[in-house]
Amino acid sequence: MRNTFVALLLLLPLLFGLPDRDRTSRPARTLIVCLDGINFSDFEDLQARGHFPYLQRPSRLIAPFPSLTNPAMVEILQGSGAPSSPGYEDSYFDLASNKMRGGVLKRIGPGFVKGSFRELFDHHPPGFASSLEYLLPPHSCEGIFQADLEAGLKAFRKSKSRVYRIYIGPTDCAAHTGGLNSARGLLEEMDQELQRTRQREPDTHIVLFSDHGNAYGAYRRVDLGKFLKRHGYRVRGRITGPDSAVVPRFGLIGAALVFVHDDRRFEVAQKLSFLEGVHFAATRDEGVVRIYREGHEAQISRASGMLRYQPGEADPLLLDRPRALTPEGWFSHTRDHRYPDPVNRLWEMSEDAVTNRAQVLVGLERGYYAGSPALDFFVELRATHGSLDAEQSLGFMASSAVDLPAYLQTRQAGEFLSAIGF
Repeated sequence: MRNTFVALLLLLPLLFGLPDRDRTSRPARTLIVCLDGINFSDFEDLQARGHFPYLQRPSRLIAPFPSLTNPAMVEILQGSGAPSSPGYEDSYFDLASNKMRGGVLKRIGPGFVKGSFRELFDHHPPGFASSLEYLLPPHSCEGIFQADLEAGLKAFRKSKSRVYRIYIGPTDCAAHTGGLNSARGLLEEMDQELQRTRQREPDTHIVLFSDHGNAYGAYRRVDLGKFLKRHGYRVRGRITGPDSAVVPRFGLIGAALVFVHDDRRFEVAQKLSFLEGVHFAATRDEGVVRIYREGHEAQISRASGMLRYQPGEADPLLLDRPRALTPEGWFSHTRDHRYPDPVNRLWEMSEDAVTNRAQVLVGLERGYYAGSPALDFFVELRATHGSLDAEQSLGFMASSAVDLPAYLQTRQAGEFLSAIGF
């Protein structure tokens, strides 16, 4: 598969770089649109029903772990110059200053876009607009989507750029709060607008992609902070001693982050693995990723270019037995697994994408979520992402001109975008 993908990239200049000498209008343009939080299965189903007929079959784009926007977008766009994100989300714990930073106030100023992956897009709505999505969901999500899409496509039509990049964020809010019908409704609107764009400029090459998926269903809150307090930890906004912990609470997501003293990370991970709703708690130690489930430990280690998974009594990744493969081998072997490409994703744990990395990463079971209690007053959660499972992890990528591979890692998706001029 790797060789096929490289060959595809080598052909891209021939597909898009040579102008048609018989064409009297300007050369074909490329429109790239990122839709936050649209899962592969939703897009595939709509295409099977006749929507997006101008696009080739979609690829399953596997998000990193945790399957959140910042790590995913940075990994996809690193080759195009995206800087590492200071946190897994815009609200994050700053290790150097030992306090929480970001959050809603950051979205109001220019720093939300400037200096982040968002700056690589020609059209990205201001942060304060995205802060309004959750005022009256899902209607507010849908209204802001329509405004963002209209503004983005209007800017594209006015632009003379050969490649134009648009970021659409409210699709994730619609999935979280409106569920399946709301998310698919926005996709149908997107299809209609892109069909009109194709009518105006028939030679436009269109690429759609999303950063991660969303899993629909009923959800129950997991309170990691309360659990840690019962086990003797002081959960606050700073690390003040060996028995203190910071648990950032943002969004309503299927994963959680815990910051603790380094010498307590194993104890904390093991304890958290007993909490109802926790699939696993993982931490890294001198080249070994230790994954705890119900107190039992599994490991991922690396030697001679091979990643070795040792499930022990836990087997949180459901891979049955010890096995050592190259990263490419793991990808080929487990890309269609219940937890897609889990060994690579847990080995990497977004380390190249996030600056302030948590000592313990927690993946939650399907049907459970963690995050900001304040959002519970505004939101009836109908879908979420963040965990290792397929629906929460699988975004998509589709092109009108190229039949992409059935599965893409974030790095491969980034190579494709770079090749067409992102």
